[in-house]
Amino acid sequence: MGSRNYERSRGGFFVVSMGTRPENVRRAVDSLRAELARITTGVTDTELADAQAYLTGSFPLRFTTYGRLARFWTRSTFYGWPDDYL
Repeated sequence: MGSRNYERSRGGFFVVSMGTRPENVRRAVDSLRAELARITTGVTDTELADAQAYLTGSFPLRFTTYGRLARFWTRSTFYGWPDDYL
């Protein structure tokens, strides 16, 4: 299972994907819908702290290659982020 947020200059979209056996499709979709409904009401303080710790720790890894750095600068230019964004 995975999810991704695709940003666009005028909105974007959120994609969730998963794999399951055919006989489990209904249960998997129901579970996914329940989880999406749950997170739209907010997250707990622990979930927020965990997410912040993960993002803080993984942030430097986004710039470990020239390609990743180029993608960041392309995105920052596209969205008009200031030069001191980082």
